[in-house]
Amino acid sequence: MSNFKEKFLELALIHAEAKYQGFELKPFDENRLKESVKISNNAINKIKKLMLKANKNGQLNELKDYIYHENQYVRCIAATYYLFVNEELAKTVLEELNRLPVPNYTDAYTILHAWYRGH
Repeated sequence: MSNFKEKFLELALIHAEAKYQGFELKPFDENRLKESVKISNNAINKIKKLMLKANKNGQLNELKDYIYHENQYVRCIAATYYLFVNEELAKTVLEELNRLPVPNYTDAYTILHAWYRGH
């Protein structure tokens, strides 16, 4: 496994756990939510930097290994950046995530909406 893939998975799982803790874990706790949002945003910012470097190095294609990961949040992040490699496959994954009953997959909806609008 490449260093890029290891780092991506590490950060994506941190983001995933934070999203779970903040939005899915019951009972709702406002303090836990605030802390989870900080952790999630930090992980996403690191992922963005990692993706810029990966794009420059031609490594985005390696995300294909994660677009069907067992964790839906990991899948969502991988598919988001995989749009630049294989748009149709990535859109299919994001559309599947968008249909999940968990309300937190609004991430997939937001990404698809922006992509279709050309942003």
